[in-house]
Amino acid sequence: MKLMTTTKLKTAVISAIVIASVVTPLMVQQQAQARLRNQDGALRQQTDQLAKLQEQNERLSNLLAWANGFRSPSNDQLSELMRLRGETGRLQTAVQELTGPQTIEPLSREEVLASMRQMYLGRVDRLKQLFTTNPAEAVPEL
Repeated sequence: MKLMTTTKLKTAVISAIVIASVVTPLMVQQQAQARLRNQDGALRQQTDQLAKLQEQNERLSNLLAWANGFRSPSNDQLSELMRLRGETGRLQTAVQELTGPQTIEPLSREEVLASMRQMYLGRVDRLKQLFTTNPAEAVPEL
């Protein structure tokens, strides 16, 4: 009986050693793969951050180049801008009046003449302003 017990015990010990020798490399491999997965995830995050930083760097360098190339407008340009803004306001008012409720009655002769006079006065004012800003283009007959 002792012999059978000893044989079974030896078989169990040998089986345990064999199982341990098979399982140990598998566990080491599993741990190495888990470590590699973690490193891969960290590298992917760093790559994403690097791409975002490069994109932001490109955007900021473009902004800097634009800011360095931007020059402040001269007084003539500012006055022209203000004149154009005023004209835009007048035109917007005219559009609102034209798109507003329409009356069925036609305009009287005096109203038509007044609107034409206003239109031509605006054109004359623009011509005068053009000739004062560009005296080389002035026509003596005008």
